[in-house]
Amino acid sequence: MVLVLVRGAYAHTWMPTGSPTGTRALVVAETTPSAVYASFTSSSGVFRFTPGAGWVAASTGLPDGTAVLTLAVDPTAPTTLYAGLANSIFKTTDGGATWNAAAIGLPDTSPAITALAVSPTDSQIVYAGGTGETLGEDIGKASLLKSTDGGEYWRSINSNSPTFVDEFVPTWAFVIDPTDASIVYAAGDVFGVLKTTDGGATWSSSHNGIGGDGAWVTALAIDASRPQFLYAGSEQFGVFKSLDAGTSWRRTALHYEITGLLFYSGRLYAAVYGTNSPIYSSSDMGMTWHECSAGLTLGPRGRVIALAIDPATEAVPLYAGTTDGVFAAFTSPCVSDCNGDGQVSVDEVVALLNIALGAAYPLTCQIGLPIGKEVDITLLVQAVNNAMDGCGTQRAQRPPSIRLDACRR
Repeated sequence: MVLVLVRGAYAHTWMPTGSPTGTRALVVAETTPSAVYASFTSSSGVFRFTPGAGWVAASTGLPDGTAVLTLAVDPTAPTTLYAGLANSIFKTTDGGATWNAAAIGLPDTSPAITALAVSPTDSQIVYAGGTGETLGEDIGKASLLKSTDGGEYWRSINSNSPTFVDEFVPTWAFVIDPTDASIVYAAGDVFGVLKTTDGGATWSSSHNGIGGDGAWVTALAIDASRPQFLYAGSEQFGVFKSLDAGTSWRRTALHYEITGLLFYSGRLYAAVYGTNSPIYSSSDMGMTWHECSAGLTLGPRGRVIALAIDPATEAVPLYAGTTDGVFAAFTSPCVSDCNGDGQVSVDEVVALLNIALGAAYPLTCQIGLPIGKEVDITLLVQAVNNAMDGCGTQRAQRPPSIRLDACRR
């Protein structure tokens, strides 16, 4: 079997969203319209983004000047989010309009919260992981916490987990089996991958094939349609896959340092560091990989920190949180459909006209402006037709060149 890295085979164009720089965390909430939430090193708190409206602060109730290290969305109630801070956890139930502390039961010297996950089948179950730097008697164990009441109360669940010789054992990621909330995988430094099949009562090492104790795993992804298929991103060895629910792992063709993973609709996306292309994708379980980074221009030592996708919006945009801010790559479901709702209003046609006249930036209509296309008379006429006749009559007539399918093949 020949494993192949395909360079330049498919182009994929990204656009900046105008966010602050230095992305720490990035998630998408499937509200209507969908919203993107992120935190940054250059600005404290949490910010919210909706296409066409830009970024706004969404931090009321968070401590002033706080650094938000990780974010998680409740998949069954997308206006509910959790934020992991340096020594606490906060929760919002109104899409970031207000935040309240959700830290009862955390250790008095709580670790920095670096990973959060909400069960897709029971939103009352939330897992948290931290740096492990201030866990006292739990030195040498992964920092693992659980709430069974939606973040009202937390308890440590690492007592029946492996102990390592390293003093601090950070946790960086969780994935939860979408068919069984009691099956959870955790990734981190030193321990690689841990697995529980009883909701955290006991944990076992699950990194056979990735490396022994000392393997640093920074990212996890799961195939929701086949939850026994898992992917792990290693800081040292690249991307690994497991076809047996974590019992064994094998290395894929991507061997760079991995900073993020995303699996959606049969395709695996990997954020990498140390190569000219910071994002690759694979549709064959990692046997071949394609560059997906056109337009993603980063500064010196720039890197992609997180990846997210918005399946609720018909445009199915991809987001990349980077050291230079958040970038987006959209398919264009309908010319001038600026908010992705499948309809074109008069205001949206006017927005496209203003872009053509230079009175507005293309970012004001990211979804409705085909990537790589200037607004000319042809696009304006199509926008007017879409407003009068509906988007559906136009979608089949659009030339393939205006779609961003490059990394979805």
